[in-house]
Amino acid sequence: MRIRSVALLVMFAGTAASSAQVVLNEVFPNPAGSSSFDNKWEYIEIYGTPGMKLDGYAIASVFGGADPDADGIPGPLPAGWDTGDELAEIDEAWSLDGLSLGSNGFLVLYNNASNNSGILPLLPPATSRATFAQTHIPTTDTAGRIKNDGSQTYVLVRRRPNHSLNGSGQSVYGAGYAWRKDVNPDVNYNSRIDFGGVLPLGGETPVDGEDQNGDQTVLVPLPEMLEPYQMVDDVACSNGGGKEYTRSREQEISDTPGFNPDAFCRVMFYGTNPQRGHRLNSQGVMDFTSMADEEFIYGEQPAANNTLNFEPTLVKGPTDRDGRRYNAQGLLDANGSFLLDDINLVGFHLTPGNFNDVNSSGQGGSDIVQFRFVSKDYNFDGVFDYADYALIQSRMGASLDDTATLINDKNTLDTGDDVSYTGWKWEGRQLQAILAMMNADPHDGASGTNATTVTASDVAASFRCAADFNGDGFVNALDYDAFASFFEVADPGADFNGDGFVNALDYDDFASHFEGGC
Repeated sequence: MRIRSVALLVMFAGTAASSAQVVLNEVFPNPAGSSSFDNKWEYIEIYGTPGMKLDGYAIASVFGGADPDADGIPGPLPAGWDTGDELAEIDEAWSLDGLSLGSNGFLVLYNNASNNSGILPLLPPATSRATFAQTHIPTTDTAGRIKNDGSQTYVLVRRRPNHSLNGSGQSVYGAGYAWRKDVNPDVNYNSRIDFGGVLPLGGETPVDGEDQNGDQTVLVPLPEMLEPYQMVDDVACSNGGGKEYTRSREQEISDTPGFNPDAFCRVMFYGTNPQRGHRLNSQGVMDFTSMADEEFIYGEQPAANNTLNFEPTLVKGPTDRDGRRYNAQGLLDANGSFLLDDINLVGFHLTPGNFNDVNSSGQGGSDIVQFRFVSKDYNFDGVFDYADYALIQSRMGASLDDTATLINDKNTLDTGDDVSYTGWKWEGRQLQAILAMMNADPHDGASGTNATTVTASDVAASFRCAADFNGDGFVNALDYDAFASFFEVADPGADFNGDGFVNALDYDDFASHFEGGC
């Protein structure tokens, strides 16, 4: 069942503060121009629940080097790249201890190495902010610029090995802590973050990189312990044959035609791949776009024009559902089954510390509205309905620190080398759901604080009567008429039992709930 009332959607959007999520929203790693422009314009923006405390969270930019000859060995170094950039590396890592999301839901980390940040003057007063140097996780090196070359992965993390919080909410970095700058996270170059340690769980064997002559003379260090870590959100794209390090391929941007993105901006957030569009994969076969393809606008900056705009010919975004149709070969065909065109991206640009549809200069894309979290929408389909109530019921008692037995499959065809280990049960979208559920009743803990588990009070606060189809708070003939109007045209909103079909079973299920009332 889905709420289709526009008035209700507006009402739920206005109460989004009762949700609790935090996601990567904008990343600007490569401003046009010299390194001085990087020092002035680089930033990372996260968005979520206004006022949410971020103790224990961190952000890392993980670069996957380059493998231009596709032989599974990092290198040789592509022309124009800095020496060493062919190897995987945690380029920068920032701690969010002591920070909170602003009253508008935004936090911006920015590069101010030259003490003349172009980002700082643009931030609304409500936006929380901190510099790269202030949040730099201690290492033997200092905070620096974000890399411009290679495959890029940006990850928001929470729990990680050899890390804890003291009583003041400040990170304690124990011996062997590895989520920090200059660490190689993938010494065997298999696109998997390293466990480190010894066999059987870790013990990755380093694969030395190739120099320009194809010789393996670029030495790689021994593995460090980065797994298991708790991923809160991530996004990645590939370049030069380098590796990506998202938990799921759905969070990898799949199509970067002729460019390595200078900037990324999230405009949607889905629980599962919405399968809105298609793309021709490397085998020339139509495949669904990834979830990241449908969530982000990404592309290059205009050459020699350091602004927050995108180059009109080098920018991509979500699929236009009303766009032209194509056949299986990617040719225009009015009767085709495939959608390949992007939404209208004219005028869209980055807006640090603010929603992309809110811009005093009138830019931002006239037909693009950045997503907002919908209150109690735990499956992230954009509406609060009975399915969300059923989901929170199944998660009662869950906490962010729950663990589970997971499998490290070693990325080989041989299942005999699979190794089980204890990891974090909730990550990514599932962790986002637990965060939201815990905040359904934010005063259900001791002395009015928020409990650290999903409680019966959270469930009660999420109650949604299944028979109240139109969401007006009453069960009456208006609900029956509303359901019937959807059922008669086989609208997906009439899939009352959530099995993916609209049929007599849905009608019987609705009638049963209707007769039972609430």
